Amino acid sequence: PFPSDSVYKLIRGSIPKNGLVVALDGIENPHNQGAIIRSCAYFGVHGLIIPGSGKVTGITPSAARLAEGGWESVPVYNSSDLSSSLRDCREQGWCVVGADPNAKESLNSAKICFPAVLVLGDEHEGLSDRVKSRCDTLVTIPGKGDIQSLNVSVAAGIMLAELDRRRSTSKKSTKPK
Repeated sequence: PFPSDSVYKLIRGSIPKNGLVVALDGIENPHNQGAIIRSCAYFGVHGLIIPGSGKVTGITPSAARLAEGGWESVPVYNSSDLSSSLRDCREQGWCVVGADPNAKESLNSAKICFPAVLVLGDEHEGLSDRVKSRCDTLVTIPGKGDIQSLNVSVAAGIMLAELDRRRSTSKKSTKPK
């Protein structure tokens, strides 16, 4: 795997008021990782947090290739405990938004402030319970078809587009209670 900085460099560093970060919770497939990195680069995400322990501990060379240049423009940060890192993000005043196909709240109606962290889970397992407990809100993408969920990289692109639209039009946000 390619090297990455510690997540604490991101958390303790400077992030713009409209900053956006993505965190991956157990996403192993290099095709999904690469597509997510490319979407992060397209939407100007300020950092990608990846697990530093467990089955997935970094971005593989194949994922970086599949990102088609996105790897070079999105800083990647390593977290040995994603749940604790998200807690630290919240303590810094960041809004932590978890993607969950079973959430009751729609992405379109959720109150989200910035800076924000979008947390994406594995397609089969979703977000871990520990990570879910650190989220300010869990959101789903509303759909009308027969399929229950989207590929995680497609969901990432849709969610990033909506969050980017909001942060571009938002003058001042307050953290949801």
